[in-house]
Formats: sequence, structure tokens, C-alpha cells
Amino acid sequence: MWIVFVSCSAFREAPNTATSHPSTNTSINTWPLKSSLSSKEELRLNIIELSKHFLGRKYRSGGKSPQTGFDCSGFTGYLFGTHNVNLSASSSSQIFDGNSKSINDLEPGDLVFFARSPGGRIFHVALVTNIDNSGIHVIHSTNTNGVIETNISKDAYWAPKLAGARDVIGN
Repeated sequence: MWIVFVSCSAFREAPNTATSHPSTNTSINTWPLKSSLSSKEELRLNIIELSKHFLGRKYRSGGKSPQTGFDCSGFTGYLFGTHNVNLSASSSSQIFDGNSKSINDLEPGDLVFFARSPGGRIFHVALVTNIDNSGIHVIHSTNTNGVIETNISKDAYWAPKLAGARDVIGN
């Protein structure tokens, strides 16, 4: 067995398939879980871990797979679907999946939604990856930059558009 260490900065593109995950040779549905955590916490962490392997993936309108590229809801649908959590097809329908959640109660693995105006139509969805003193960090597929990670609390475009949150995994 060979072990090769490579800096993360050496890669710009995500792997072509989720099964190309660098830390395991198993399928994406059987990723190693952290045994000290509850199954829901493990699921949240595994979905976030998977999401990061698509950083840099190009945006594609209507895209729902690593082979074609992702739009925002295609990305979240794919991530959760690989872990047997089925989501609706669009961001405007995913806002009704799972349970509503206060922005103040967000956890990694929750979904956040965006509207162009207060009470307006939902047009975008993102996966929460981390919450810290600097804000709410999400990973999402944007039509200008593809799959990126953003601190939405400090982003002049996303912060005012934050319109809701959902827990589609449960506790």
C-alpha cells in the first residue's frame, strides 16, 4: 500500500465522481463514520465532507450530478441523496423539506435559503458547513463561480438575501 501526501492547494478541480473521495475506496454511502458521534451528527459531517470535494466544480443550470455539473438545488439534492435523504427538485420547493429552523439555531448540515427581497420567492439554497465567531459558512453552487464556500454573514450580496433555514436531517 502506498501513501502519498499532497497539499490541498495542488488541486483546483473536484474529483469527477463522488466515489473518487481521496480518503476511502468505499462507496459514498458507506463512508467511515466518527464513532463518538450520534448517527445524525455523523450524517451531517459526512455530507459536509462530501460537499467539499466538489469545490471548484462548474455551475450548470439544471445540473444534478458531478458528471454534468450542479445548480444550487441540484448540488444539495445530490449531497443529501447520496446519504438516502431525498430533497425536492428546486430551491423554492426545498424550503418546505424537513423542519423550519431559526437562523440563530443553525447547525452544520442545515440548509439556508435566499430571496431577492423580504418575503420574496426563494431563488437559492446552500449547505451550512460551519458556524463560528466570524459568521455562517456555507458551500453552494453559484452561477458565477460554481461550487464555492462563502461566509454569508460577511458577504454583501448574500447576507441581506438570507430568507430561511431548514433541518432536513433531524436531531
